[in-house]
Formats: sequence, structure tokens, C-alpha cells
Amino acid sequence: MIKITLTLKQLLKAGLHLGHQKKRWNPKMSMYLIGIIKDIHIINLEYTIIILKKIIDVIHNIIINKGKILFLINNINDITNIINKISNKHIQVIDGKEIHGIFTNKDLYNYSKSSKLFIPDALFITNMNNYIYTINEANKLRIPIISFVDSNCNPTLITYPIPGNNDSIQSIQFLYNLLNNIILNSIIKENIIFKKSASIYNLI
Repeated sequence: MIKITLTLKQLLKAGLHLGHQKKRWNPKMSMYLIGIIKDIHIINLEYTIIILKKIIDVIHNIIINKGKILFLINNINDITNIINKISNKHIQVIDGKEIHGIFTNKDLYNYSKSSKLFIPDALFITNMNNYIYTINEANKLRIPIISFVDSNCNPTLITYPIPGNNDSIQSIQFLYNLLNNIILNSIIKENIIFKKSASIYNLI
């Protein structure tokens, strides 16, 4: 496994604790909320750290096993510099409007294959409320879903819900920088494991 340090100070600095106005909240998020300040729900970042630590292991295992992750992003311009760092060997990025039937529509999937889309080992979403149809499809196919869940989201639809602000560019950049570190560190370890395996074959 890889070791990446996460602290409450880092998450606070990135603004992950700031939810939406209380009138917009989803009651299913109650366990992840710690209070209200100036009419804004405050997210309990202790839960966020717990989930992020789980996600480090999940993504690491996907990369080590040569799996792939599909990223669904509303506005890639906000994080292009980060996404470009992530090895496209392990990810596919779809930017823009939700595509209905991306996993379950056979005709669409056949078309998608020619565009190098795939059924991923995990699905990553920044703003889940913009991809509810896709989330339902992924759940039917038991594709693990990783997503920010802001105070107006339904975390029960997500396999690995990350309690946090999904509107701030700063918080999104923090998360993608973290993902970048996880993936790159996992690729390094993947290469080490491959070299060790190759050296064993050389002895045969």
C-alpha cells in the first residue's frame, strides 16, 4: 500500500467543509454534517478523511491490478492542468453533459468502444447531482462509484461518498491533486511489482 498524509488543516484550507445553504440540504446527508454557520451547512471533515483513506486503497488496488477509472467531469477547464498529469493508461475522462445509456445502451456502447470508452473498474464523479442517470446505471452494473457528496446530495447512491464542497474550484483541485498522487504512486509501485515478476521469470 502507499502512504499519503491527510490532515484536517489541508481539507479546511481547501474549503471542503463548506456546504450549501441549509434550505438546500438533503436529509440523507445529516450524518456527515456538523452544524450550521451563517445559514451554511458545515461538513464534518473527520468523515471525509476516513473515506479518503479508504479511497487511497481502492484506487491503489485498481491501478496495481491494471484496472481503469472513468472520470465524469462537468467543466474540465477548471482542472485540465491536473488531469493532464494523470496517466491516460489508467483513466478515461468524459467532459460535459451526462450521456444516458453510457453503460447499458448496447448501441451506444458499441459506438463508445470505437471511441475508446470502456466499462470501468470504478467511476469517479465530481458533482453527483449532474449524473444521477449514470449513477443508477453504474449501480445496476455494480461499478464502484467515488464521488463528492455536498450537503445537497444523496450519499446512499455512492459506494465511496466523499463528504465535501463540490462547487469550489479549490476543493476540486485538492481532490484531483490527491488522486493524481495516488495514481502516480500506484503506477510506480505497479512498475516495481512488474520488474520483480520479470526478474523471477529470468531465473526460470
